[in-house]
Amino acid sequence: MKLLIKWSRLPPAERRLVIFLLPMLLTIHLGLKLFPFRVVAQFLERAAAPFPTSRRSPPLSRERLAWAVRVVAGRILVDGSCLAQALAARLLLRRYGYPASLHIGVAKPEGGRLKAHAWVESEGQVVIGGPETELDGYAPLPLAGGGLF
Repeated sequence: MKLLIKWSRLPPAERRLVIFLLPMLLTIHLGLKLFPFRVVAQFLERAAAPFPTSRRSPPLSRERLAWAVRVVAGRILVDGSCLAQALAARLLLRRYGYPASLHIGVAKPEGGRLKAHAWVESEGQVVIGGPETELDGYAPLPLAGGGLF
């Protein structure tokens, strides 16, 4: 019931965004399970064309776009998948006209196993994937891919 009340309080533009994100995040998550990363990345690169501008509603901020990705991912993805979230956030940011770059880093805690994490930056700020202080331990991987990163 609380979810329905929250939904009803969202502005129409954010409701449309959530509806758009549901199948998109599921598709990205499933795509990452079934196909190599570069195949999914190439598909998303083609899908990143900007939305036509609309005079009916104000553009959504980067913060609201990232919020929507986190909320939808938290509801539908079992493991949270930082990579699926980062890919979805990057696609949305680009479609809404914001610059965005995907970063993937690795870290090896003392005596621990290698960990990987993905995040998105826009105009020098981390938009999704954690505050910059949490990313200090990750060494970014050099990525290439025809403008994807």
